Amino acid sequence: MRSAPALSGGPLGDSAARDYSRKLQLFNAFAEPELRNAIASLELRPGMRVLDAGCGTGEALRLTPLDIAIA
Repeated sequence: MRSAPALSGGPLGDSAARDYSRKLQLFNAFAEPELRNAIASLELRPGMRVLDAGCGTGEALRLTPLDIAIA
């Protein structure tokens, strides 16, 4: 069985030589109001812990309240 040929770049133009982190930073800056609203809707309280199991740079974690533990 033959494997599929390797693609030169993903849908975001990412590759081993060029990752998508800059594009994600731009997206997060654009979407910050929506990200803040989404995080606020979680109603996080002091002492709670949050697991960031998403993909990406983790940059959106800076929008969480400072008294919440990020695991």
